Amino acid sequence: MPVRRSKSWGSSSRTNSERIDRRAGEDRDGFMAEPDLKKTFVLKGIGVSPGIVIGKAYVFDPLDSQVSYYKLQDRSLVAREIQRFKTAVKAAEKQLLEVKKKLGDIEGMDPLFIIDVHIMILQDKGFLDRTVANIRNMGVNAEWAVRLTLDKYKEAFEKIEDAYLQGRVSDVQYVGQRIIRNLAGRKQTSIADIGARFIIIAYDLSPADTALMKLDKVQGFATEIGGRTSHTAIVARSIEIPAVVGLENVTHRIRTNDDIIIDGSAGLVIVHPDPEVLKRYQEKQKHYIAAQEDYLKYAGLPAVTRDGRRLQIGANVEFIEEIPSAIAHGAEEIGLYRTEFIYINRDTLPTEEDHYKAYKQIVSFKELGWSTIRTFDLGGDKFFSDPHVAKEMNPQMGLRAIRFCLKEVDLFKTQIRGILRAAAHGRTRILFPMISGLEEIREAKRIFYEQRDDLLAKGVPVGENNEQVTYLYQPLHPAVLRLVKRVIDAGHKAGIPVAMCGEMAAEPMYTMILVGLQLDELSMNHLAIPKVKKIIQGTTVTESAKLLKKVLSLDSATEIRRYVESYMEDHFPTEFQSNGP
Repeated sequence: MPVRRSKSWGSSSRTNSERIDRRAGEDRDGFMAEPDLKKTFVLKGIGVSPGIVIGKAYVFDPLDSQVSYYKLQDRSLVAREIQRFKTAVKAAEKQLLEVKKKLGDIEGMDPLFIIDVHIMILQDKGFLDRTVANIRNMGVNAEWAVRLTLDKYKEAFEKIEDAYLQGRVSDVQYVGQRIIRNLAGRKQTSIADIGARFIIIAYDLSPADTALMKLDKVQGFATEIGGRTSHTAIVARSIEIPAVVGLENVTHRIRTNDDIIIDGSAGLVIVHPDPEVLKRYQEKQKHYIAAQEDYLKYAGLPAVTRDGRRLQIGANVEFIEEIPSAIAHGAEEIGLYRTEFIYINRDTLPTEEDHYKAYKQIVSFKELGWSTIRTFDLGGDKFFSDPHVAKEMNPQMGLRAIRFCLKEVDLFKTQIRGILRAAAHGRTRILFPMISGLEEIREAKRIFYEQRDDLLAKGVPVGENNEQVTYLYQPLHPAVLRLVKRVIDAGHKAGIPVAMCGEMAAEPMYTMILVGLQLDELSMNHLAIPKVKKIIQGTTVTESAKLLKKVLSLDSATEIRRYVESYMEDHFPTEFQSNGP
């Protein structure tokens, strides 16, 4: 009989014995981690969906963090082990199709984007071949072979600089966990089966998990992995459940029925809160709920400063499921629609029809004005596992975004044609990412007009399009602010409206700076829209310009941040409360 032992899953390399020893007292990170002692301790993660919830914990399927390992004692067992793996993959695909059908029965829920990515991973030739090779070449059991494959994917994704693309590793890990549960004979549990109100604690939650949450049962969740751009974070925001991710070993530090608090705004989880902490958070929760109700009064109002300047407010989205909530929070347009999901983890390239169908759904919302579709921001063949596709992609080192599009022109043309066709169904704009020079703009526009003329010549209806949005990554550096101001001034001089999408636009602390910069449009996470609108309606262009002038006189981003925080706390005291347990 083969010798079996368990090894830890995921990023943590700690053994079970280490975890048990550490629970006898303070852990290495300085947190008191002994649940039996009922001492208050705080975990710091990444807040991905705002709000405060107080309740009981439910640890969701913590056994997923353990993966069995053993060597095959006889080479004759290899073929049987490979068949075990293939059977588990087929079972996982069947399970996902069943989940997809359930999601399809939920009113207003389009399951296509949520589940199809996971099915594509299950069908990915590179994923399957690598796992089979692990079994055959290393003589290990199928569970461990899957684990090794996932580790390789994790390493590859961690090398990607783009946070959005880094977040896609959670999709691969989710699929791997499902396969491993099938191999181990463990039941595929569902959050939908929970019968009481709980805060969910998990290693990870799939989009299917979050989509199937019963809002009267699930109050919030906290997970070990994930990021602001992961599927789970996006869906959590769309259904407005407080969530914190990136909490190392959270499934081992919290037990079912523990009293906990999740502060999704600050990225904190407070375990065993004492009476003083509990009272303070009950007050913070009341304040937060009252503030949200107040902000929602501004959702349906235009973003106009007291002295009459009007800004357009849009939402950044990736999935169609986010749009109804974006509209409810006051989005007037889709300021950024990300398209990378269409390309990632699939064996074949998306067709023109694939693009058209995806974008048509987005631009068809009559409640919204423009929809700005960003052409794919990818680079590298790491996202395509089929050898033919990888050879076709084969980009040079560092080639990505618009430079990648202009090299792989056929891929670019296919996407442009899909966008043009979708534009016949609603007002559509195209955003070309990471432009570094005039020639890139000229070439991109040449291809755009070439494809438009070809479609028109064939009698295919297309829409009227225009481009141009800019965004920032280091928003408070004085040199960056001056550069942005130059872009805005130049755009206005040429009669071109200038928009911003991204984290800075979504941060109410910076709203007055953006007003002072004379931006025309802001696009952001839709949950931030009401608060940003309230700030805009509470200021003037003159006041904002004075703040900007002062900010530009400072020498560093740190000085600017401190000054702006102090200024906003003085002028909007109820809007900016300090966070903490």
